[in-house]
Order: sequence, then structure tokens, then C-alpha cells
Amino acid sequence: GLYLGGNSLVSGATATLNIGDSGSVSVTGTTKLWSGGTLNLNYGELKTGSFDNSAGGALNFNDGFLLVLGGVFNPGTDFTLDGNTATATPTLGITGGATATLAGDLTVANSNKGTLWITSGSVVSNRLGHVGEVAGSTGAALVTGADSQWNNSLDLRVGRNGNGSLTIQDGGLVSNRNGLVGEVAGATGAALI
Repeated sequence: GLYLGGNSLVSGATATLNIGDSGSVSVTGTTKLWSGGTLNLNYGELKTGSFDNSAGGALNFNDGFLLVLGGVFNPGTDFTLDGNTATATPTLGITGGATATLAGDLTVANSNKGTLWITSGSVVSNRLGHVGEVAGSTGAALVTGADSQWNNSLDLRVGRNGNGSLTIQDGGLVSNRNGLVGEVAGATGAALI
């Protein structure tokens, strides 16, 4: 595993990992951020079996790829995928039968860009789902493959004020209380099934 700000059991000092340009880090087990841990993903790629930020470390996912392969993705209560510039597009891939269960909301592109992939029988569950939240944002979500699921216990908003697209294919499943596509005037929402 990879542990930032501690070891596999307890927190320790402060630690920072910077992944930029075409950098690539591959972790067979778990990547864990303790409260003193900081991960700056500024392009490049982090592949990990599981990802755990339940201890409240600093995850600055500005651009690039974070791929969770077959394990558990635990970012904390809420999670937002949003680039730090107008062109940056952080992409989160939950794949290989991985799971993510959030007590709060999942937002793909709050004010800039973001992309979510749920593939290969992986399951993501959260409260509210947003794709393209604020005007000027561009979010894309893909749910593909048998048994791949995005479960929203409340509403799923695709293009609330910004631009949002949702693609469900090859046996993927999306569930929600209400599905809102292109919710506010000036927004653009698209769903492809």
C-alpha cells in the first residue's frame, strides 16, 4: 500500500505526494491519506486497488486520472470532481468491480470540468448526484458493463446549470428518485441509453 501521513495503522507526520505531467503511480493495495497527508494530482495517473481518505487528508485532484481497481473508493462524506482551471479535466474511474459508498453527494464538474467512469461491474452509491452543476461547467458520466451501477438515493441532476452528459450502455444501471436533465434555463443536459 501507499500511506501518506502515517502507516497502515496510525497517523504520523505530514507527507505530500505530487503527481504531474505524465507521471504514473501504481499501487497494488490501498492508497490512504491520513489527516497529515496531501495528494496533489495535477495530471498524470494514480492507479490503486483501493483509495481511503476517511481520515480527512488533503486530496487536490486537479487534473489527470485516478483509477480504483477492484477495491473500495472512500473519499470521505462528499466528493467533487472539478478541474482547477478551465481546461483541466480530472477523471475518476471506478472499475474492476470496485465499490464507492458516499454518505453525501457526488458532483462531476462543479464549476469547471470533470469525468466519472463506472465500469466492469463496479457500484457507486451516494445521496445526490450532479453532472455539470454551475453555469460554465462541463461534466460527463459513463456507466458501462454488466452489473455496473450508479445509485443515487435522492435526485440525479444532469446539466443543472452547466453542461452535463450521462451515458449508460452495455448493461449499466443508474437509479435515482428523480432524474433531472437540463434542469435550469441555459443548461444543457444529455442522457444516452
